[in-house]
Amino acid sequence: MDSSGAVELAYDGSATGCLCAIAEACELGEEAAPVFVRPGGERSLFAVASHSIEASPERADRFLRDLRERSSGDVVHMVLRVLSAMPDGQEPHLYAFVQKALRHGTHILQAHADDDVAYVREWARRVGFEIHRFTGLLRFQEFKSGRLVALYEPDYEITLPLAFHFRRRLAGESWVILDCGRRHAATWNGKRLNSESPDGGLLSGCVLDRCLEGDGPSENEARSRELWRIFHRTVAIETRCNPGLQRQFMPTRYWNHLTEMDP
Repeated sequence: MDSSGAVELAYDGSATGCLCAIAEACELGEEAAPVFVRPGGERSLFAVASHSIEASPERADRFLRDLRERSSGDVVHMVLRVLSAMPDGQEPHLYAFVQKALRHGTHILQAHADDDVAYVREWARRVGFEIHRFTGLLRFQEFKSGRLVALYEPDYEITLPLAFHFRRRLAGESWVILDCGRRHAATWNGKRLNSESPDGGLLSGCVLDRCLEGDGPSENEARSRELWRIFHRTVAIETRCNPGLQRQFMPTRYWNHLTEMDP
């Protein structure tokens, strides 16, 4: 990329902000040579202009709708998966991928040798794998209010995709899924799914504390957890114990919220 004509696009580091920055870059045209800057990131020494990009959900939605119409839902799906991970240095790859998708439509997904397509595919695969993993590893507790609460700490921002899964699996229950690290929650009351976060969602302040305020595990929960641990120990075949394989499917960083791994 020729940095002599670079246009610096500074955004807040959020997925929404990243989409808005990419939308701005697309509007400026390919000759703009955008340089994307997150908070605390290195600024360009050669930028001829600098734009501060507001994180606007409305603008991000419009951009995704346009991308879907000009390419496909699969392209949008992959972009959203990468934004769930927000890896360092993703912006140039995402921008290039989006530009190619707008130019070539859904056919871009067949360009397996393209570096930007390969990058997006790989990160989409990683995020998809973690979503699949947590459909089996998420543990719900019964609380006094009667709702089910699942606490977890994923590597990526996958609460909403998981909520769509459990909306089907636990349609008749009232539940909360809480990402303890990001303080992000998804709630289902049997009729409506809400996504809640401290920075502009339905809840303000500490999402975790607000969701659990005045609540706690029910009287039956301790007994249920003990029965689950007994079952886990009982079905285990000692001679076939393989700790390495267990950690592969149940990484130790997830054990804090796995009932069967409690001492």
